[in-house]
Amino acid sequence: IQFASVVAIRFNENYSQGKLQDININFQKYVKILLFILIPISIIIYLFSREIASILFFKSALSEQSLVNISLFISISIIATPFIGLSYIGTKILMALRRVKEGVVFQIGMTLLNGFLVSAGVYFYN
Repeated sequence: IQFASVVAIRFNENYSQGKLQDININFQKYVKILLFILIPISIIIYLFSREIASILFFKSALSEQSLVNISLFISISIIATPFIGLSYIGTKILMALRRVKEGVVFQIGMTLLNGFLVSAGVYFYN
């Protein structure tokens, strides 16, 4: 979230100076950086969700089924992380461009898409 806040300041500066081409270049650059960071982290956490759940709840009295359920929750939740990052950056650029209505519609659309993908993941994973 901090990354997107800093990026939003850059977008606002470029818009106030009338540098729309720079906004496009910066948007592409920052999205690439964000995805470069979030996708590998999401994949690693997805693949090792069982081990992460075991480490987090090492001393607790959880049953094996509880650890499986927690692992499943971590796996499905972390897959949404890149979508949330893209949604946040997309909303920030629309707000910088003073497109509030489009930003709200974009945010609603991304939230629905994210919810659908998580629901499909839960359905097909079980």
